[in-house]
Amino acid sequence: MSDSEDFSGSEDGKFKFKPAFDLSELPAEVIKRVKALKNLQFANIKHEEEYYHEVHKLDLKYKKLYDENNEKRKQIYLGNYEPTEKECEWKDEGDDIVGEIKKLEIKDKKEGAIKGIPSFWLTVFQNANETLLNGMFEKIDEPIFKHLEDVTISLPEKNTGFIINFHFSPNEFFTNTVLTKEYEMKSDIDPEDPLD
Repeated sequence: MSDSEDFSGSEDGKFKFKPAFDLSELPAEVIKRVKALKNLQFANIKHEEEYYHEVHKLDLKYKKLYDENNEKRKQIYLGNYEPTEKECEWKDEGDDIVGEIKKLEIKDKKEGAIKGIPSFWLTVFQNANETLLNGMFEKIDEPIFKHLEDVTISLPEKNTGFIINFHFSPNEFFTNTVLTKEYEMKSDIDPEDPLD
């Protein structure tokens, strides 16, 4: 049986498997149309590349705004900044989440001075474990996450990826104060294979 007669791609053997498409077997007018389709696809790839460059510009613009808020958040949960009464007011904007937050019981305990919000990032990762992390955060991770002080993102000017930085207080698990995870993304057309 030759490759063109191989029926292994189908359970019932009704469909032939042909590993490659040979343009030379097509009539000239069909080949011209296929080339036109390739040009359209290539134009779409260029549009997509431009789109991702524009999105990255927006990412950079808003990252500055996020960074300001995230720095203030960090100062609060580390206990370096005490928010004002006005900053602590919660405005009901009619979201479903407001009702859920109001259900949480907050007890004022004057037993001792607690600095910031203890185990802030540990709690964040525990709460995000099932929905965002697909259960990857495990019980064994908890002791080190008690030392996690901040999570930041670095975006390069060119849209080539991003870096997640995990900032830790001194601990018995490792000596580095910052652990990083770098993600690289393809954002340009590969001249060798533009349709990839």
